[in-house]
Amino acid sequence: MTYNVDPAGVKTVLTDVATTSQPVMDALGQIDGAVQSVATAAQSELVNGALTRFFDAMSGHVTTITRHVPAAIDGAVAATNAVVHGDDDIAATMERNAGIAAADGDLSILGVDQ
Repeated sequence: MTYNVDPAGVKTVLTDVATTSQPVMDALGQIDGAVQSVATAAQSELVNGALTRFFDAMSGHVTTITRHVPAAIDGAVAATNAVVHGDDDIAATMERNAGIAAADGDLSILGVDQ
């Protein structure tokens, strides 16, 4: 398969995605501390239990978001770089690797400097 990519357009879109998603990523990274503060302030086993059950149920979704966003961005960067260098096979590999990175959280498979 041959790809036709506008690197400047890709950069614009990815910069927008990174900028737009950063507040969400930051907020997700602060959830544990916020929950602990609320639980401590509430001094209630009922509140603590409800918070624990809620965030236990949501933890998979949080993990999915925090893995998929960076994997998608880094995968697009890696695939675009490969296309720019004329290597469509590596571009296809980077596309597949983005899915793997999203699943396991290991972005090193994409070969993009963090």
